[in-house]
Amino acid sequence: MDQPRNPYLPPASVLTEEGELAPLPIEMVGAGTRFANFMIDNIICYALQFSLGVAIVLIFKAAGAAHLKTGCMANLYGILVTVIYYSFMEYKFGFTLGKLVTKTRVVDESGGPISLGKAIGRSFSRYIPFEPFSCFGAESRGWHDSISKTYVVKRSEA
Repeated sequence: MDQPRNPYLPPASVLTEEGELAPLPIEMVGAGTRFANFMIDNIICYALQFSLGVAIVLIFKAAGAAHLKTGCMANLYGILVTVIYYSFMEYKFGFTLGKLVTKTRVVDESGGPISLGKAIGRSFSRYIPFEPFSCFGAESRGWHDSISKTYVVKRSEA
């Protein structure tokens, strides 16, 4: 019979032969959850980009509208907003709003929080052409995960 999990027991550490902590087994989430994260976070990023565009037009009036009409600047602002959103959320909290909804989080290879450098690397790696399709493989690990050496896992309820 399985014993119920006792929340008062101290955590157990597994050590390697060299006396270092052994990495925890990482259980990644599937492609469906990754797709839900992608859709929710894209909607949020588009809303933030739209809000920035409205703010620029309201503040700078016709000059702001002309500035955004070039397309190049609007795309640059869109990339900037997206990189800031993903980098800040994943570094500060370990998850984006999409990952919050699907109860997942980003971890490094040892199962701990990711560094700011890894968060920024993940964010810029998302701009590799066809990168969103890389999550539909057998392992469901996107290129932005493998490049930055991170994983998306189920969030513990502890």
